[in-house]
Amino acid sequence: MRNFLKTYRLPIIAVILVLLCAFGGFSIGININGTKVEVKMGEPLNIELSNPFPALLNTEDGEEHEELLPTLLSVDNGKPNTDCPDVACGKGAFYPDIDVSSPSAFEESTINRCINTDDWAGAQCWDLIDLLLQYMGDRRLLTGGTGKMKDAWFLSRDENCDPSFCEQITKPEDIIDGDVVFFGTGYYGHGGVARGRYNNGYVALLGQNQGGNKCEGGGSSTNIVNISLRDFIGGYRFKAWNVKPEPTPIVPDGGIVK
Repeated sequence: MRNFLKTYRLPIIAVILVLLCAFGGFSIGININGTKVEVKMGEPLNIELSNPFPALLNTEDGEEHEELLPTLLSVDNGKPNTDCPDVACGKGAFYPDIDVSSPSAFEESTINRCINTDDWAGAQCWDLIDLLLQYMGDRRLLTGGTGKMKDAWFLSRDENCDPSFCEQITKPEDIIDGDVVFFGTGYYGHGGVARGRYNNGYVALLGQNQGGNKCEGGGSSTNIVNISLRDFIGGYRFKAWNVKPEPTPIVPDGGIVK
């Protein structure tokens, strides 16, 4: 037993820390380096599966394709964001070069960038959805004053997703390309934009602070991951992105379509 504890003491310590943080609502980053355990509080807790599988994504033309992406069970954003109802709030409150003509265009406008619309805690998942909501709904993303991303659904979904421009979705199986998806993981939760439909319990997610490049002030840049829908709590669907094409009229031989 003594030899066992001596050999595996560092992994055991790491597991205990993870469990304590999980029950306490904290996020944690752990690095076991030879003779010590380094702990960084406040980082998003990303759990990557050992066997990633292809994500289902939509192209600009709406065609589906598979792509091997980092596959995560969950993300808990580790820093709070502030509610920012004032259009002038924060140095990055408005990015004038964003294209929201389609989910694909929004991805092209934001991928690998550090979006910080409230000048708080760097590039968090809140900022990316706040930016999108400014364009699609002419409003800021509210969380009911808690700063938790999951409360943009639990407490403020009716204010954020007004029926004039938005529909609420409650079943993960209904997710399609362009839906804003919320997760109730951990203390703060997480959110992003689906870049494909529901796929065997997972969805390709465009988001911030989910493993991208580090950003000034905190968080990480916009990227796409394949994430489990185990902790899905709800979503927004913008009507402007869900316009069904008009059926093509069939012209009979020698006839006129009436």
